[in-house]
Amino acid sequence: MVTNLLRQVQNIHWSEHATKERIYGSLPPISDTLMRRRLQFAGHCLRAESEIISSLLLWNQRLPIRNRKTTYLQTLSRDSGIEVGELGQAMRNRTLWHAVVASIPASDAEG
Repeated sequence: MVTNLLRQVQNIHWSEHATKERIYGSLPPISDTLMRRRLQFAGHCLRAESEIISSLLLWNQRLPIRNRKTTYLQTLSRDSGIEVGELGQAMRNRTLWHAVVASIPASDAEG
Protein backbone atom coordinates (compact mmCIF):
# COMPACT_ATOMS: atom_id res chain seq x y z
CA MET A 1 0.00 0.00 0.00
CA VAL A 2 2.78 2.43 0.90
CA THR A 3 4.58 1.53 -2.29
CA ASN A 4 1.47 2.29 -4.35
CA LEU A 5 1.06 5.66 -2.64
CA LEU A 6 4.69 6.55 -3.26
CA ARG A 7 4.31 5.56 -6.91
CA GLN A 8 1.27 7.82 -7.26
CA VAL A 9 2.99 10.78 -5.62
CA GLN A 10 5.99 10.39 -7.94
CA ASN A 11 3.88 9.67 -11.06
CA ILE A 12 5.48 6.26 -11.56
CA HIS A 13 3.16 3.88 -13.38
CA TRP A 14 3.07 0.30 -12.09
CA SER A 15 4.00 -1.02 -15.55
CA GLU A 16 7.38 0.75 -15.35
CA HIS A 17 8.60 -1.90 -12.87
CA ALA A 18 10.54 0.72 -10.92
CA THR A 19 13.12 -0.45 -8.38
CA LYS A 20 12.70 0.02 -4.65
CA GLU A 21 15.57 2.48 -4.69
CA ARG A 22 13.71 4.66 -7.19
CA ILE A 23 10.38 4.44 -5.35
CA TYR A 24 11.59 4.80 -1.76
CA GLY A 25 14.62 7.00 -2.36
CA SER A 26 16.28 7.85 0.96
CA LEU A 27 13.29 6.93 3.16
CA PRO A 28 14.19 4.54 5.96
CA PRO A 29 12.33 1.21 6.06
CA ILE A 30 8.95 1.36 7.79
CA SER A 31 10.17 -1.30 10.21
CA ASP A 32 12.75 1.21 11.55
CA THR A 33 10.01 3.76 12.18
CA LEU A 34 7.90 1.16 13.98
CA MET A 35 10.87 0.08 16.10
CA ARG A 36 11.66 3.66 17.04
CA ARG A 37 8.04 4.46 17.97
CA ARG A 38 7.64 1.20 19.94
CA LEU A 39 10.75 1.96 22.00
CA GLN A 40 9.72 5.58 22.60
CA PHE A 41 6.27 4.49 23.77
CA ALA A 42 7.61 1.76 26.06
CA GLY A 43 10.00 4.17 27.77
CA HIS A 44 7.25 6.75 28.15
CA CYS A 45 4.88 4.18 29.69
CA LEU A 46 7.46 2.81 32.13
CA ARG A 47 8.37 6.28 33.40
CA ALA A 48 4.67 7.16 33.95
CA GLU A 49 4.80 5.72 37.46
CA SER A 50 1.31 6.90 38.41
CA GLU A 51 -0.24 4.81 35.61
CA ILE A 52 -0.97 1.08 35.84
CA ILE A 53 0.90 0.39 32.58
CA SER A 54 4.13 1.26 34.36
CA SER A 55 3.87 -1.80 36.60
CA LEU A 56 2.63 -4.10 33.82
CA LEU A 57 5.12 -3.20 31.10
CA LEU A 58 7.96 -5.38 32.39
CA TRP A 59 5.72 -8.35 33.23
CA ASN A 60 7.45 -11.42 31.83
CA GLN A 61 4.78 -13.91 30.88
CA ARG A 62 5.85 -17.54 31.27
CA LEU A 63 4.37 -19.49 28.37
CA PRO A 64 4.26 -23.27 28.07
CA ILE A 65 6.85 -24.68 25.66
CA ARG A 66 4.21 -25.48 23.03
CA ASN A 67 2.97 -21.87 23.06
CA ARG A 68 6.32 -20.08 22.87
CA LYS A 69 5.78 -16.85 21.02
CA THR A 70 7.78 -13.67 20.99
CA THR A 71 6.72 -11.57 23.95
CA TYR A 72 6.59 -7.78 24.08
CA LEU A 73 9.69 -7.78 26.29
CA GLN A 74 11.59 -9.94 23.82
CA THR A 75 10.57 -7.58 21.03
CA LEU A 76 11.79 -4.55 23.01
CA SER A 77 15.02 -6.40 23.78
CA ARG A 78 15.57 -7.25 20.11
CA ASP A 79 14.79 -3.69 18.98
CA SER A 80 17.00 -2.02 21.58
CA GLY A 81 19.84 -4.55 21.77
CA ILE A 82 19.49 -4.63 25.57
CA GLU A 83 18.93 -7.84 27.53
CA VAL A 84 15.40 -8.39 28.90
CA GLY A 85 16.61 -8.23 32.52
CA GLU A 86 18.26 -4.84 31.95
CA LEU A 87 15.40 -3.17 30.05
CA GLY A 88 13.72 -1.63 33.10
CA GLN A 89 16.88 0.04 34.32
CA ALA A 90 17.73 1.31 30.83
CA MET A 91 14.21 2.74 30.27
CA ARG A 92 14.23 4.52 33.63
CA ASN A 93 17.44 6.29 32.61
CA ARG A 94 15.92 8.84 30.24
CA THR A 95 19.26 9.94 28.76
CA LEU A 96 20.33 6.37 28.00
CA TRP A 97 16.92 5.44 26.58
CA HIS A 98 16.86 8.50 24.31
CA ALA A 99 20.28 7.45 22.99
CA VAL A 100 19.00 3.92 22.33
CA VAL A 101 15.97 5.29 20.46
CA ALA A 102 18.11 7.81 18.55
CA SER A 103 20.37 5.00 17.31
CA ILE A 104 17.52 3.80 15.08
CA PRO A 105 17.31 5.76 11.80
CA ALA A 106 14.39 8.20 11.74
CA SER A 107 12.43 9.46 8.78
CA ASP A 108 12.40 13.18 8.06
CA ALA A 109 8.70 13.34 8.99
CA GLU A 110 9.47 12.34 12.59
CA GLY A 111 11.72 15.31 13.17
